[in-house]
Amino acid sequence: MIGVRLNFRDRRLEHVDGVNATIWAPYQPVRGVVHGVALGLPLTGARRIQGIGVGLFGVTAEEQLTGLVLAGLGAERTGH
Repeated sequence: MIGVRLNFRDRRLEHVDGVNATIWAPYQPVRGVVHGVALGLPLTGARRIQGIGVGLFGVTAEEQLTGLVLAGLGAERTGH
């Protein structure tokens, strides 16, 4: 998807070039790639985030977290 993706909770996130905005934590396992802005209240996450990650409580990425991250409690790359 190119543009703005608004959803309640990420379940089938594949690829977003633009803004991915959610209002609840993503389902596990986190999936997809966000190039641009990943915005979440309270949390946001994806397999890879490249750009800006903003989460009131936290930001998580399974493989890669690159760019600027703003998180109230913390940011985490969970993969190996």
